[in-house]
Amino acid sequence: MKRILSVLVFLIYLFLPEIVIADENFNITANSEYKITTAGVSFVTNNIDIKNKNSSLYSKSFNFQISGQNPKNIKVYENGDLLQFETKTQNDNTEVIINFPKSVIGLDNTRSFLITYEDDSLLKVTSDVKEINIPKLNNPDSFDEYKIKVSAPLAFGEDVYFSVIPRDTVIDAESKSYLFVKEDFKDKGISFIFGRFQTFSFNINFHLENPLKKNSLIEVAIPPDSNLQELYYEDISPKPKNIRVDEDGNWLASFDLKPREKLDIHSRGYVRILAQPRKLPHPSTSTLFKNTIPTQFWQSEDPVIKDIAATLETPEDIYKYVITKLSYNYERVKPNIDRLGAKTAVQEPTDAICMEFTDLFIALARAKGIPARESNGYAYSDNPKLLPLALVADVLHAWPEYWDEQRQMWIAVDPTWEATSGRDYFNHFDLNHFAFVMHGLDPLKPYSAGSYKLGTDPQKDIYILPSELPLGEKNNIKIDYTFRDIIPFVKGKLGVNFKNSGQNALYDITPEIFLSDKQYHTKVITVLTPYSSEKMEINFNYGIFAKDVPDTIKVSAYRKEIEIPINKTKVIIYQILLVFIFIFVIVFAILLKTHKKLRFFRNVFTKIKKTNLFKRNHK
Repeated sequence: MKRILSVLVFLIYLFLPEIVIADENFNITANSEYKITTAGVSFVTNNIDIKNKNSSLYSKSFNFQISGQNPKNIKVYENGDLLQFETKTQNDNTEVIINFPKSVIGLDNTRSFLITYEDDSLLKVTSDVKEINIPKLNNPDSFDEYKIKVSAPLAFGEDVYFSVIPRDTVIDAESKSYLFVKEDFKDKGISFIFGRFQTFSFNINFHLENPLKKNSLIEVAIPPDSNLQELYYEDISPKPKNIRVDEDGNWLASFDLKPREKLDIHSRGYVRILAQPRKLPHPSTSTLFKNTIPTQFWQSEDPVIKDIAATLETPEDIYKYVITKLSYNYERVKPNIDRLGAKTAVQEPTDAICMEFTDLFIALARAKGIPARESNGYAYSDNPKLLPLALVADVLHAWPEYWDEQRQMWIAVDPTWEATSGRDYFNHFDLNHFAFVMHGLDPLKPYSAGSYKLGTDPQKDIYILPSELPLGEKNNIKIDYTFRDIIPFVKGKLGVNFKNSGQNALYDITPEIFLSDKQYHTKVITVLTPYSSEKMEINFNYGIFAKDVPDTIKVSAYRKEIEIPINKTKVIIYQILLVFIFIFVIVFAILLKTHKKLRFFRNVFTKIKKTNLFKRNHK
């Protein structure tokens, strides 16, 4: 009886959180399956086996912990029969207490039973993204073996992110299943992301001041496109004079400020964070070279940095070194904290935050001749240590990017988040990073959104929420033109202006221009950001009596086309008028010249006449 009581006590506490109890008298295995439906409900089945390793001991009861979930309709089965049980719930933990009515006695005999329930909290749907989160085990060492199978509908789309690489995958007609074992999820749980993109809405404010006594053009860096994000600006108020793209790909919006003027700028819109990178215009060779140069915080020529880099071969080697070397110091997460830089990060590895993780990666990559730069912006985190500060201040996140020569694109990684979460952020980036600026040529400039503040009082200028992208036309081009004569009525020049009047940037636009049926050579517009414009000039001949004048000039670009009529009759009339004017001027000039000559000869004749008359009178 004492033995039975001891086993009962053992099994009651076997699965309580943060208590690890091992016993050689039982072998406990579990196989859990999570079937996720398109409706967002998860059907969970836990197959549990308790095998006796002692001929005189057996399990009388069992406690099963369900943590971080919202179980409903819990049922327990043994040999097809429903069993009675009790539940206790505290915070996000549900304890299922089972008392077995029958005994299973004997060496190597096994008690097998099922615990099933439904849960609607494991699937989170935002925009096109489906995210599944399976919580970690509270008591992993209490199980000799534990396997999890997660099945997701094929309708969820492509799986673009795993926090843990599955041991195996199986695809059937309607679903795709992923297999994991205890070592994969005992410390960190499992997260999946399906879909093509994640959408956030944003409201970002900028506060500018012109300290000069004259008008000044001030530029601010607004969130730009990148190969992992696509911006849609619903409004920027007041509207910028222009938006240009710098070498690092930043969007710089310019505003005219009067002397001593202060100006508040409000921007709102949406960003789609993409699951798969897209190719954008290739950075120049010069820009990539500049992204290998040492700077104030990326001391890639420092002997210590160079010695460390010499032991590393690939970007992944650098990444692993950084997350192993540095430790995150939550006490330093505050506004306006001093930046230590790569060299100091190596010297003080336990005092790092995201800036130091990023700086050390960039410095080591540049020491290897690999172009690398910093992304600075917003990253959604459910870390409770960051939430209180994020409510009152704009604490941004930094992560590095390196240039992949084979793929010909920038690759984003996040050593900070792997160091703090245990998830792989080198091979599997997530959809929660929203870059405001890229720092390649300069580690500090342009300043990121959230940095344009006036005064010393804390201001929160960044508001970002998961959202849906509204329906409707997002991109559009407005085409304007003006006529300018080079040689009046002989040669013409048409100035064409392509203005992006839509919400997002357009890339690799090749306008088509036809003079009647003859195509005119044009240039490619690499990028046209919202509120920006690109000008082109079209030169053509009128010809004598408008014989070379095109009937129309057609200009088209990005689904927009205009037809510019040319009035040949008007050109002919103007040319005839020009000819008459020219003939009149010639005739007038001739007459004027003839008149002058007649006056000359008349004057000479008068003088001669007067002279002869004087001589006769003298005689």
